[in-house]
Amino acid sequence: MKKHLIIAFLIVSGLSFLYGAGQKDASASLDKYPSKPIQIVVPASPGGDTDTTARFIAKEMEKELGQPIPIINMAGAAGTIAGNDVRNAPKDGYKVLYFHTDIIVSNLLGVSPNKWDEAFDIAAIPASVSDFGLFAHKDAPFNTLAELAAYSKSLNEKKLTYATDTGSINQVLGRVLQQKAGIKFTEIDAGNASERVAALKGKQIDLVSLPYSVAKGYVDNGDFKCLGIMAENRNPFIPDVPTFKEQGFDITFTKFFFFGFPKGTPQPIIAKFASTVEKVINREEYVKALNRYNMTPKFLGPDAAREFMRKQEQEYKVYVDMMLGVK
Repeated sequence: MKKHLIIAFLIVSGLSFLYGAGQKDASASLDKYPSKPIQIVVPASPGGDTDTTARFIAKEMEKELGQPIPIINMAGAAGTIAGNDVRNAPKDGYKVLYFHTDIIVSNLLGVSPNKWDEAFDIAAIPASVSDFGLFAHKDAPFNTLAELAAYSKSLNEKKLTYATDTGSINQVLGRVLQQKAGIKFTEIDAGNASERVAALKGKQIDLVSLPYSVAKGYVDNGDFKCLGIMAENRNPFIPDVPTFKEQGFDITFTKFFFFGFPKGTPQPIIAKFASTVEKVINREEYVKALNRYNMTPKFLGPDAAREFMRKQEQEYKVYVDMMLGVK
């Protein structure tokens, strides 16, 4: 009997020792994080707001963390390719997704299997912006949303054309415009933002919805006109551009960017990464990069970021249900 007790004691003691050693090893590895480069995976091609802001924030974070932070571009499939790559990566804090609003929209539309709160541990939101606008060619015979709605109804069987990108917020907002603003048009899948801009410039389509920053150069040189932005209030970077709400159309949309690790990444790693994001977002170079896209820094840590995204998901779901005819 005593022999069995002694053996049991030794086993428990050994397990306790191993557990304690394991805990120390884990703590040690967290203390040393990061000990190698952290990859930021961006579901977009080089250039544009997603890629550019990711590069500038990575540059500032490298100074704090002492490790290279390369940007890995994985465009395509409404962010699913990049999302899957990060979702299936080791949960060690060395690969993180940097994406935006479309992760929610594409999942609600059934285009992407990655539901943000099930696939990823959200670390931070560094910025958001409300400057999504509706644009027309300079020669269009309307200058306001009311004029556009009246003109579209006057065309009878003929319809205006609207450039969309299937499975994205552009497609959703197009359907909302038709239903809430009474604007009639035919959707044409014209590809990514730069391709949609080219289609409008070449008069291959009549309307396109884009972040104002993407179309700004064309508005400034007189090629395009902006009929309004989908925001609660006027954007301070473009104070002369009216909102949809001012014009009597209650349609708003906020675009945000976030960092997400594979689900199950240790919380101390997420916390350290988030605190570093918070530390660098007010630095001059990053602020300048955001200002280029009508944005200013606005940090939300893990808990606040998740709560914000849940609220945004509820708002987008109303729009998606409207698009899909769900009552």
